[in-house]
Amino acid sequence: SLAAPDLLLYLGLGALLGLAGSLLLSRVLWRRTRGLRSSEIATLADHREALLVSIREGVIAVGTDGRITTVNDSARELLDLDVNPVGQHVTELSLGPSVESLLLAQEESHDAVLVVGDRVLVFNQRTASSRGQGIGTVTTMRDRTELVAMQSRLSDNLSLTDTLRAQTHEFANKLHTISGLIQLQEYDEVVALIGDLTRRRRELVDHVADRIVDLPLAALIIAKASVADEVGVDLTLTGDSQLPQLPADVSSDLVTIIGNLIDNALDACRGRVDAGVELVLDVIGDPALRATTDQVAVEVRDNGPGIPAEAQEAIFVRGFTTKAEVPGGRGIGLVLVQLICGRRGGAVTTRRDGGQTVFRVELPLTLDRAGSGS
Repeated sequence: SLAAPDLLLYLGLGALLGLAGSLLLSRVLWRRTRGLRSSEIATLADHREALLVSIREGVIAVGTDGRITTVNDSARELLDLDVNPVGQHVTELSLGPSVESLLLAQEESHDAVLVVGDRVLVFNQRTASSRGQGIGTVTTMRDRTELVAMQSRLSDNLSLTDTLRAQTHEFANKLHTISGLIQLQEYDEVVALIGDLTRRRRELVDHVADRIVDLPLAALIIAKASVADEVGVDLTLTGDSQLPQLPADVSSDLVTIIGNLIDNALDACRGRVDAGVELVLDVIGDPALRATTDQVAVEVRDNGPGIPAEAQEAIFVRGFTTKAEVPGGRGIGLVLVQLICGRRGGAVTTRRDGGQTVFRVELPLTLDRAGSGS
């Protein structure tokens, strides 16, 4: 009986401590939940889930520890994720170095163009904070593959327009020269000039035709030679180049690839003394064999200033450009080249070889033996 008062005291103290603990826990939960009741939290969670599902853009949130905290179905589809990655570290998802670098950067990024698989995705990333403390990033992504394809066709049309303009300008200059010589009655000079122009054009056509059987590619190279002449760059198809007739789809893709690479090379070295661009085209393998493992190899070399070391990766994954901004944007050419290579199981690489910047493309193909002509 003497212990009863002590027991009651201890029980009272325990009850007070429990009550104080409950009040403290309630206060902490109230602050953490922003004063929301349980029913309101459930409603908020339902709305959040509905919002993520309804957004057509991909949304992915990454915490400061590099782990995925939120991802919607669109993001999983665009990034080709088979399982729910919530809770996993970004590096565990095999997203590729470019996507991993962006998601782990913990900084804002605007309209970053990345090639993911066979898609061209545009990423926008913003940092997130709560009560002044950073809690990670939220990244949205949009599929722009079709837009890039349309931009590619527009770029091809613009390139064709530039080529025709260059040829027209070259033709007009020659006509003006001939007209002046006729007015001066220098008829022998007229004959010599016409003969020289005819010979040079025939040498170019023969040089290309002897090595490039595929007509669209041969026509592209001859046309680009006129563009190169106008900007003061010597465009050369190397003597060891050889290319048979290719399947139409491969030829079309190579026209896009080579056209973009030549345009970039011309821009890189124009204005330099002895500016020059070399083009090498070849088939890796024996063209005489009926194999399906052949690859077409393309190298475009220019003696421009080269690519800054810090931009070696950016030129392929972020629409990088050193050119002035123009309506419609710049820097999509190399992204498109990488996209085509990725779709065909090929690769595009760049390196510095002596005083030249070299872009090399390798594409697997099945040769059209019947129409190879060689």
